[in-house]
Amino acid sequence: MVETNILFRRVPNADTAVQAAQQLKSTVDPIGQLDRITIYVGASLHAATLLLLIYAFFNRKYAPIRAKNILLTGLVLFAGIMVFVGDIATNGHVELVGVWSKCKVWCLWFRVFFAYTFSAAIGIRTYALYRVFVQHQPYRGFGFYVPIIGMFALVLAFCLTTQFISDEKTVKYVPELEFCTYVWAFRGACLGLLWVIWLVVFYFVFMIRNITSSFNERIESIVCCILALTIILFTTLMHTLHPEYPLNQSYRVANTFIDFCMCNVVIVVILGYPCFQCIFNRERYLEDWTAKLRADGLKKEYKVSTNTRSNTYPYAAMDDGDDEFQKSPAFWAARASSCQSIRTGTGWARMLNLQLAA
Repeated sequence: MVETNILFRRVPNADTAVQAAQQLKSTVDPIGQLDRITIYVGASLHAATLLLLIYAFFNRKYAPIRAKNILLTGLVLFAGIMVFVGDIATNGHVELVGVWSKCKVWCLWFRVFFAYTFSAAIGIRTYALYRVFVQHQPYRGFGFYVPIIGMFALVLAFCLTTQFISDEKTVKYVPELEFCTYVWAFRGACLGLLWVIWLVVFYFVFMIRNITSSFNERIESIVCCILALTIILFTTLMHTLHPEYPLNQSYRVANTFIDFCMCNVVIVVILGYPCFQCIFNRERYLEDWTAKLRADGLKKEYKVSTNTRSNTYPYAAMDDGDDEFQKSPAFWAARASSCQSIRTGTGWARMLNLQLAA
């Protein structure tokens, strides 16, 4: 049967394609069923993960979910979806004609820029933990936002500068083979900046290795870093050893699968457990989670205020350097029983604006 879907038709002249492939010392695998399956599986996984995020958004008042910072997690998923769209073009899963042949759009902005955005969003989560738990500084203010703004400014400057450089020196379209190829210098610069971003993330994960958190953020950060290290190594080796990998069906499919699997696994690691508990064990898990939060507060770096008149726990917060933090657990228990609010500045749960129902 002749494939009629324009997304999956390969139309270059066969003789021309063979000659071009010989010049690249490569072979050309036509777009086929495996490419179609890759797109469908990736789209389905992203759709399922999006449903998870939507559920979390509508249940964001549930404290264990709210603690996951839904907006930042949404940015991670959005960036991952954009990378997947970029992969469809840059990895050669569709016929690169018409709008699909705009290599700089798909490679630079969808593939590169949003890969940086994805990485930076995870980095912000880790940096927030470092700032609050290690530096005992607020999750806001000049000192918090300057590094984040600086990182995004660097990424944006890199992409904007590349946009105005000739395609011959960055990423170009090969019409004979209908695929996009990176120039070596640009390829190295993209991978180098990606490594720099993740090395910064690895540093902050190392710095928070000893914190105790009721939100499991440390474990989530470690899992994300392990996934990222695996994928970055794979991508670096792929671009180094097989720079024309989009012409090989096995290589391009593997590259795309690894990318969209990482995105979806990261979101599930962050939101999966609290959402599962919200569905099947809502009240019991909230009680256990709140009890653990309060216990951590008495033992480590949280403070929990209990207001019996309002029947709520307004917030649990970290030490912001005040003298009262050094007082004993008995002091805090007595103060909580008298319905007085614990003095705190800018702690972990205030950072998340938690409202913990009793």
